[in-house]
Amino acid sequence: MGYPQPNSNNPVLQQSLDFFRLKTIIASSGDMYETEQTSQFVAIGPDSDIARANVAYYDPNNGPSFLSTAEISNRRGMNGSLYSQNVGGGLYQPSGRQGRTLLYPVDIWDPNYLPTGFSGGDTIFRYNPIFDIIQYFRQPPSFETARSDRLYTLQTGPAGRGNNWLIFPCYGRSWMMIQFTNQWVDPTTFEVRGVNFTIETGSPALLSPQDQETSLIASASYNQGLGVSKVINSSVGEFDALAVNITTTVGAPIIALKILMSDYGR
Repeated sequence: MGYPQPNSNNPVLQQSLDFFRLKTIIASSGDMYETEQTSQFVAIGPDSDIARANVAYYDPNNGPSFLSTAEISNRRGMNGSLYSQNVGGGLYQPSGRQGRTLLYPVDIWDPNYLPTGFSGGDTIFRYNPIFDIIQYFRQPPSFETARSDRLYTLQTGPAGRGNNWLIFPCYGRSWMMIQFTNQWVDPTTFEVRGVNFTIETGSPALLSPQDQETSLIASASYNQGLGVSKVINSSVGEFDALAVNITTTVGAPIIALKILMSDYGR
C-alpha cells in the first residue's frame, strides 16, 4: 500500500473530473483504501492485475455492523448510487468509524511466496500486482469493464547463477501465451508453474506452505537457438501468478522471453 493514500476529493475539487481512479501497487492482501465520494458505478480499471475487488459501504439496514459488501470483477462492475457517509451518524460498528466507501482486493497476494524447492542460493523477483479501480461520480456512457492485455518481455535473464525465479501476477486471465528462446551459448533451463495463493492460518511455528502449484511447462534444458512455446487457457486452470524459473551457469544470459496475458481467448 502506498502512503499517503490517494485522495478521492482531488478529482472533484481540483480537477473537475467525473471519476476517481485508484491505481496502486499492492503490498499485501490486507491493503484497503477509502473514498469520501458518492459513486454511480464502480469498476475494475483497464490496467489492473487484480481481477476481483470488494466495495464495502454503509448500510443502515444491515445491523449490527451496518456494513455491506459487493464483489466486482473484471467481468462485472457495480451499478447504482453508493453514498459515502462522511459526517453525522453513519458509523460502522463496533469500530465507530465514519461510514465511507472502502475498496480492497479479494484476490490474494502472497509477498512471501517461495516456489517449492527454493533454496538459500536461489534468487526471486516479484512483479507486485497493480490494483486499478475506477469510481464514477456520474453514470458512464457504457459499462465496459474489460482489462487491457498484459505483456511481459525479457531479453536478458536474471543476473544470479543457479535457479532464478520470476513471479508474474495473472489473476483471472483466461488465456496466456508463453514463448522462450535461449540465445546464450551455454544451455539454459526453463520452467513455468501456475500458482494459486491461499491464506495461511495457525501459529508461525506450525505454518507450512499452502500455496498451490501446477506445472505448466516442465523444467527442461535448451541449447542456443532452441526454446519452447505454449498457449494456456482456462481449460487448464486460472491462476493467481506464474512462477518462471530460469537456471543458468552464468549471470544474465541472453534470452527471448515473451508472456502475453488476456481476459479473452484468441
